[in-house]
Amino acid sequence: MFVFWLLSASIHLPEVLTACCAVTNEDIHTLKNDWLTDNAIAFWEEYLEREFLVNYQSSNIVLLRPSMSFMLLQTPDPTSLREALPDFSKTTHIFLPVNDCRNVSEAEGGTHWSLLLVSVVDGIAFHYDSLPPGNLQEAGLVTRKLSDLLNKRLRFINLDDSPVQENSSDCGVFVCLSMRHLLLKRLLTTRSSDKISMSLGKMKVDAWKGRKEMLRIIDQFRKRAERRRSYVLLFPSAIAVLLLAYVASFFFPEGDDGWERPRLPPFLTSLPSSLPAFSSLLSLPSSFSPPKLPKFLTRGNVD
Repeated sequence: MFVFWLLSASIHLPEVLTACCAVTNEDIHTLKNDWLTDNAIAFWEEYLEREFLVNYQSSNIVLLRPSMSFMLLQTPDPTSLREALPDFSKTTHIFLPVNDCRNVSEAEGGTHWSLLLVSVVDGIAFHYDSLPPGNLQEAGLVTRKLSDLLNKRLRFINLDDSPVQENSSDCGVFVCLSMRHLLLKRLLTTRSSDKISMSLGKMKVDAWKGRKEMLRIIDQFRKRAERRRSYVLLFPSAIAVLLLAYVASFFFPEGDDGWERPRLPPFLTSLPSSLPAFSSLLSLPSSFSPPKLPKFLTRGNVD
């Protein structure tokens, strides 16, 4: 009965694996040598949030997902999106990946990515495009939509000195690397009173190296998730083994003196005092009370 409880309780264990945005095989493929998917860029944004932005609790920076940027671009009345979008009332800066797709029914559509960084406090939208003129029109439209949403005038600046890609497929990688550079090297490392240049004119972008780094980061998350999954699966099994040993101990008779009876090791003799905590974790009945160990099992210590 106890063993059944323990094994069945494993399916009720709380979710432990809270890895970043789920990455598909298609996303992995595009990261190797193709045009990045929305999901690959969304993963990168969540990675920046969880690994870096979380350490700056006083910052009010939003990394808007590609799907939300696209929704903002396509919606005639942006104010209707207030419930779907983050609360920007205290936001100082917003990063928006911009896509040139105009077909709302086309999944993973478009042919080019660019980056829009909106400084809400300064009322300026900076546009970084690695293949100019590229998304100049789309970025300007997103800026006007965001201006209506924020009820604040935004001045649009297209930075024509942005790093330029050497092929037709690295635009998404340029967006990701530019986003990290602007976030970590400009916004999070300077005081709010400092005047900082938002130009990326001197930034060198190695797209191939960036792709390999992103793949390495994803692989690290995969290995971390596998270790956690192994723990979740093995934990109830290990406890079941201990409980089996505990229950089996009742079948050892007292016997006659002269025969050395088996002893439980200390960590098993303390099991009864630990079971209330286990019962709480595994959702056992609150009234569950484990029986006491026989005296002969608690005498002495095991070498």
